[in-house]
Amino acid sequence: MSAKVALIVVMPILAFSSFYSYYHSRIGEEILFRGFEMQLLHISQELERKVAPLAAKNNAAGLQFLVSDVAQRVDADLIVLYGPQEKVMAASKSRWTGSSLLGMNPEEISDNDVAAIKKGFTGKYSLYYDPFDVRYCLVAPIGYGKGGRGAALISLNMKPFLVDIKKDVIKILLASLLASVLIGTTIYFLFHSLFTKRLQAVSAAAMRLAAGEMNARAVVKGTDEIGYLATSFNLLAEDITNWRDNLEEMVTHRVKDLSALYEVAYAISQSLELKTVLPKVLDHVLDTVGEHKGIIVLVGEDGDTLKLIGHRNLSAEAIQQISRMRVGDGCAGDVILRNTSIRASDNEELRKKMPGMEREGIRSVLAVPISSRGTAFGAIAVYSDRKNRFSEQDEELLATIGSQVGVAVENARLYEKTLELAHEDALTGLANRRRLMEVLSKEVTRASRYNTPLSMLMIDLDRFKQFNDAYGHLKGDELLKKFAALLMKKIRSTDTAGRYGGEEFCLALPNTPIKGAVVIAERIRKAVEGLKINVENNSSPVGATISIGVAEFAQRETDEDLIRAADAALYRAKQSGRNKVTW
Repeated sequence: MSAKVALIVVMPILAFSSFYSYYHSRIGEEILFRGFEMQLLHISQELERKVAPLAAKNNAAGLQFLVSDVAQRVDADLIVLYGPQEKVMAASKSRWTGSSLLGMNPEEISDNDVAAIKKGFTGKYSLYYDPFDVRYCLVAPIGYGKGGRGAALISLNMKPFLVDIKKDVIKILLASLLASVLIGTTIYFLFHSLFTKRLQAVSAAAMRLAAGEMNARAVVKGTDEIGYLATSFNLLAEDITNWRDNLEEMVTHRVKDLSALYEVAYAISQSLELKTVLPKVLDHVLDTVGEHKGIIVLVGEDGDTLKLIGHRNLSAEAIQQISRMRVGDGCAGDVILRNTSIRASDNEELRKKMPGMEREGIRSVLAVPISSRGTAFGAIAVYSDRKNRFSEQDEELLATIGSQVGVAVENARLYEKTLELAHEDALTGLANRRRLMEVLSKEVTRASRYNTPLSMLMIDLDRFKQFNDAYGHLKGDELLKKFAALLMKKIRSTDTAGRYGGEEFCLALPNTPIKGAVVIAERIRKAVEGLKINVENNSSPVGATISIGVAEFAQRETDEDLIRAADAALYRAKQSGRNKVTW
């Protein structure tokens, strides 16, 4: 069992590290591509400024010096200037000078390069990645003054950088593998020492006692359930010694108790899903006490109503009645309210707490709280058709099980809360980037499979850095939270809003074509214009604006293509003055 627990802990670590490695690789490549893109754009802008004056003077040597100088400074793989006649005016590879576009060797210039250069002559930009040569290329139109328009081909070698990213990923994987081995080994020995070994000590003592070794005792320290189990066993051994005449009955009873506790503990350890575990616990409880009717209830999220998690052999009317109970109602509700066990037989008080018990054939009830750290948040109740059916030992066993289940319920709820936080941005309450990417990937798959429209908004708070610098980060956080709250009010329940990073937000709009997305984006933009933040006591509230890029998913595209298109549209909105919606 120790090995299973270690494996259960290590596998998520390995899975997370693998995902993180992949995520790190993708983010690294994305940052790399964006950096190269900006570098290419800066190079093209420099060439645009300097080529025209040299071309106007027919200064071929100056053009060649310009190209060589720029290529050397920025470490460009290739820079080629094409004149209006589709001939090379200057190139970082000097042997190309004077060559015609269509007359060049295909091994030196690809069909993609040729197509992009021809677009450049028409005044269009082309930015593309050449996987064969591992180059990132930009073709930009170049004005030669009155001489017409040419084009510039600029490429940067990405291979060394991609190799570095892969090396980092390998390092992360190796480190996580080593950490997983160390963690797994540590957990194995800790679990073996804290649980398995101690359980084995109890089990070994029980086996010696069963073999006739009357002085057998479980030497297990601790005040937890296993320590309590060991103490119970030792008390049992003392009773056996004192009451030899009842040896067989008492041993049988205690072994059954131990088995029940073990089965319950094992069932609890298999899953954190309460709806799966608790009905199995109820089955083990009923088998242990030899009855066939019972329920498990938990307090609802409102702290007042009760949720029926498991039930056995009760009529539909009884189940409906229990489902309407609140804390304090019936035996189960009373147990939760008082956080103490109830063991009762057929009497007037029991009939008041359980109306209809005669119809169900119930004459005895044993109910214990499901609790942890002094707080009851559920109950286990077992019913019998015999009077005075349940003993003090039955109550003790069920109380122990209730405590075990209480710890399991608390852990399960903490686990659910952890999962919720793992998908939520801590500041804004919107989906975080990880959750946003998961949703977007699913929506792209659905849109591709069923050919339904899907649009995406990339939103940026205009001049947010200046706002932070002027009014402080606390006011910046307040602005982000208010914007997030406004965004949630303006979208549908089927839409997903998330914080992409910093002051950038994303909005995924399923079943929405781009025209509808633009309407939604414009509605959000106008609403933000009315958003005000109180920055100082004696100053007027400060407003904010946003820029929005809109993109629509096209068949055969990926989620990354959609993000890239929306990001490009956002870039255009910011470049054209901000406070705009661009698509």
